[in-house]
Amino acid sequence: MQAIYLFFFFLFPSFSHGFAVFEISGTVDVFKNNAVYAQYGQEVSLFCTPKISLSSNEKRFVQWTIKGVNICEGSQSMIGSCYWRKHDGVESFAVKLKAEKPMKLSCIYNRMGHEDWDNATIQIFTGGDSNPIRVFPRYVDFNESDTTIELACSTNTSIGSFSWYHNNELLRPSDKVLIFKNGTLILSKPTSKETGIYACIAKNWSVGGFVEVRGKATISDKHQVSKNMLYGETAELSCPVYGYPIPNIIWKRENEDLTNDSGRIHFENCNGIANGTLIIREATYDDRASYTCIASNEFGSDNFTVLIRVKDKLAALWPFLGIVTEVVILMIAIFIFEKRRTKHEELEMKETREQ
Repeated sequence: MQAIYLFFFFLFPSFSHGFAVFEISGTVDVFKNNAVYAQYGQEVSLFCTPKISLSSNEKRFVQWTIKGVNICEGSQSMIGSCYWRKHDGVESFAVKLKAEKPMKLSCIYNRMGHEDWDNATIQIFTGGDSNPIRVFPRYVDFNESDTTIELACSTNTSIGSFSWYHNNELLRPSDKVLIFKNGTLILSKPTSKETGIYACIAKNWSVGGFVEVRGKATISDKHQVSKNMLYGETAELSCPVYGYPIPNIIWKRENEDLTNDSGRIHFENCNGIANGTLIIREATYDDRASYTCIASNEFGSDNFTVLIRVKDKLAALWPFLGIVTEVVILMIAIFIFEKRRTKHEELEMKETREQ
């Protein structure tokens, strides 16, 4: 199960650092970029897990909302059922609903005096054969020789206009992105960055569908072949990967697998992909090595290698001291030469006067 981590800052009385962390996770297989992609009619369970300690009274103010309306109370409770339960060993506020249309769902702390607190929001997109809107083709296998990718929405009802989302980000018309009123989307000169999930949504969010543009794992930036760092500093190597299904990333040090030990060496996300960034804290001379990122999915793999060099903190000082030393020696030599020349001239003048 893949979790979506949403961070937002609070002035929370029981959290001394001034911010709280909520984790939204669920039972749906496809999570990507803070969105859920479910089949039409599929039952979806989501869990809003507070990463701070909440009292029984404080829990009353945690809500699941759609367009600002609490879906856990009154007539809106028909949309979904909400309840507190243990999830992965932690008390979480759960909601269970059927994905019958696209929606934006928020987990909020709704308490007077806390209106400035940010909300954690997740978008749900629907697809599948039973969906009232169809996206054609059903999937696209991207090839680097493709000059365009064309997708289209189709429905039996009058919708008006559509919006397109790529990996949960709204697409806007540009030289590469052409959006037509009939629901057609054309991507010009596509690259691996254009792989992912495309969702077609009616303007009023009444209906929508999605399609996968699949392609092999591709690392977009391989220009850095070496990196110099100082002893004791933190090294950060990023592996910007594109492709769909979401690539799996492993790191090697001189052909040996690296593990996320949560100590000096650990991994972080890059472009929403797990393990995309390698972090080495408090680098030592032993960390000098070649590090390789290997990204792969069912359509192919890619890799790149970076050599890390660890230098002494005073490494840049030695050349400077060498230059200063040379300048001082030169000045001393000039001083001695001038002093001797002056003394010689004084002797000559004295001899001239005596004659």
